[in-house]
Amino acid sequence: LLTLDLQHTPLYFFGLHFFIKMFGDSEVAMRILSLIFGVATVPMVYLVASKLTSKLNAIFATTISAVAPLLVFFSVEIRMYPVAVFLVLLSLNYLVDFEQKGDKKSLIKLVISNLLLPYTLVGTIFYNLTLAICYGYYLFKSNRDKFVAYMKAFGVELFCLVPYFVLIGYY
Repeated sequence: LLTLDLQHTPLYFFGLHFFIKMFGDSEVAMRILSLIFGVATVPMVYLVASKLTSKLNAIFATTISAVAPLLVFFSVEIRMYPVAVFLVLLSLNYLVDFEQKGDKKSLIKLVISNLLLPYTLVGTIFYNLTLAICYGYYLFKSNRDKFVAYMKAFGVELFCLVPYFVLIGYY
């Protein structure tokens, strides 16, 4: 890791390494990991959309995601983008759960999914920061108890991202 130019953080490639160990290194086998996450993204869109809006709108959003050109294209490439999209949707799912339920389980799941994002794709740190700022501001104005819990969780998230910042700082 320390001798190569860092364009993408290593989590996807570590996962791909073990996937290749199990299923071989043929072109088709290596593309399947991205395909799995690309296909799993479609029901995840429905799950998140159905929590936020009507079932009809959720079906519409799911249909659009199933034929979205970039998602379809990257789902057959040996790239980390479908994993990043899936993790963002997973994060949004847990964010909605935390907003609706206010439980610690949802908050822990949110932090874990947010931790996986920057280690999968460098630029997703901006999703994490934007989410913390916008949702933190919303909670600060509306629910101080949830705000304190969320900020503590975000502090844990930042602490766990120290290796990410060291790796990025190195390059």
